[in-house]
Amino acid sequence: MYAPAVTKVSPVQVKALLRGEERGKVLVVDVRDSDFSGGHIKGAINVVASQFYDDATVEKFIARFCRDVETVVFHCYLSQQRGPFCAQRLAERLEAQGCSQPEVCVMAGGWKRFRRELEEADLALVEDFMH
Repeated sequence: MYAPAVTKVSPVQVKALLRGEERGKVLVVDVRDSDFSGGHIKGAINVVASQFYDDATVEKFIARFCRDVETVVFHCYLSQQRGPFCAQRLAERLEAQGCSQPEVCVMAGGWKRFRRELEEADLALVEDFMH
């Protein structure tokens, strides 16, 4: 069975995207539930994974958030299930609409790895984070 491509990116790559000139063209989607409030990537939107089950809801997400971005990066806590599922659902709906943009990615290792790899210089990239 064919599935549209979803790219894996490392936390280091996400940090580079967030610091780059194209920052305004990157959307980070954190699909965690209540643990979002315990720290997250600055500027990330929180859309719980269950919102991606329904095609119509995904298409509303596309209309609201994806028109002006080049890259959408999904993640959850580990990015093993929820993040990849949501990324795949977005990629499928974009393809169904005939859209080749934005590029859809999953951050490998999720928030847990991003948080573990935080350095002092990275603290400007997070919000509500207690270290």
